[in-house]
Amino acid sequence: MLSLYHRTISFLALLMLSAGLHADEVLPINWNDEQLDWHSYEAGVDEIRRTGSVGMLVLYADWCPTCKAYGKLFGEEAVVNSLVGVVLIRANVDTEIGLSSRYDIDGDYVPRTFALDSKARIIEALDPSTEQFWYFLPVSKPDYVVSFAEKLKGLKGDPSSVELTALE
Repeated sequence: MLSLYHRTISFLALLMLSAGLHADEVLPINWNDEQLDWHSYEAGVDEIRRTGSVGMLVLYADWCPTCKAYGKLFGEEAVVNSLVGVVLIRANVDTEIGLSSRYDIDGDYVPRTFALDSKARIIEALDPSTEQFWYFLPVSKPDYVVSFAEKLKGLKGDPSSVELTALE
């Protein structure tokens, strides 16, 4: 008969082994591709410049639990409706490594959401949610994303009232 110590060690070893089998299985985030027209970075920037539209750039990572929660917001009806007329761009920081460092303005965290003007420049002063992490939108507040989108669309005609940053 195994002692309690040996049974505990065996159980912990099996638990760690089974956890390790699933550690590499990172599921992609559901960004509601069925209802929203997401673009790659290059295609989105081209679309913004071609059409003169404003855009929303989301930098994320599939392994990030906060990013997964943020992705769920894009399934909310109010969020979907508010994004009509906004060019949506998302980029995975693990596969587009240079892009993450290019947008490392206030830190290399995820998710980061940037408002882009009709020339694909960052609109810095579009209501940053915190002093420390300017480009973090609250992941549990669909109304905040709706407000962000509405403000962004309102700047389409006259972005001169806010500070713009070119990352060319």
